[in-house]
Amino acid sequence: HAYDILSDPEKRKVYDRYGEDNRSGGIGGTAMGPEGIFARMFGGGIFRDASEESRKRSRKEDKFLKYTVTLEELYSGDGQGKVIKEKDRCKECEGKKVVVGETELEFVIEKGMRDGEKIVIQGKADQKPGEEPGDVIVTLRQSIHPVFSRCGDNLNCSVTICLAEALCGFSRVLLLHLDERGIHVEHSAGSVLQPGQTMRIIGEGMPQHKQNTDKGNLYLIFKIEFPDNDWVAPETLKSIEKLLPGPKPLPVDPEVVDYYQPQNTDVDPDGFKSSRSRDEHDSDRGDSDDGRGGGPIQCAQS
Repeated sequence: HAYDILSDPEKRKVYDRYGEDNRSGGIGGTAMGPEGIFARMFGGGIFRDASEESRKRSRKEDKFLKYTVTLEELYSGDGQGKVIKEKDRCKECEGKKVVVGETELEFVIEKGMRDGEKIVIQGKADQKPGEEPGDVIVTLRQSIHPVFSRCGDNLNCSVTICLAEALCGFSRVLLLHLDERGIHVEHSAGSVLQPGQTMRIIGEGMPQHKQNTDKGNLYLIFKIEFPDNDWVAPETLKSIEKLLPGPKPLPVDPEVVDYYQPQNTDVDPDGFKSSRSRDEHDSDRGDSDDGRGGGPIQCAQS
């Protein structure tokens, strides 16, 4: 295409004329090279294609990796993460230009970072001939903690106290925090704690990322540990019974009463609920099949 242009007398005159103008300021007073002249005269042609190809070659390709962190590392922010990059440029590539290898990259885990947060290591992706290396993007994945669970900047923790503490109060170190500090909790006597009750400690949650002076809250969910069977003599139980409040009566006295002495059994409450849900679902489906049912009743929308 370029040969045809230069071999044509008329087109050659145009090229010579614009070439001379280009040396003294060019078309419109702007200097440009031969590629620019041909691009303006003939719509770009091979020079536009070459420019686009050059941009494609220089386009960066990022590499995505995952890194597992502990809740302690996210709380304290002193974790030093390391990931292995599988491919790198080789000095002795035997003509292949790229070889599979390993490169260790280090990064800092900051206070308050979260599960799913991304850390960008610029210019450390795989290197290929003719291309600028992209970025390595590391996604943090928090491992499950045996004691604490995180919800935003707040922490939840289940703690177990004995029945005497639930009834009579307590003042003691109740748990170890993520930085191994003891958390002393005081609960006054006369305020009975119920199983599943929740208490809040302000400012003992996770540090807020980039604002380490601010923290979320710590929520304590109480479990009550009851004593074993035969933990006290029967005569002592009578004395304790007198101190405890009695049962609440039924709102209506039944006319017929059946007497039972139930047996102890081990039942998983969650499994029982799942089984009951399946039975109800099967019942609803059966009603629908014979034309009598209309599916489960939906909650009214207010």
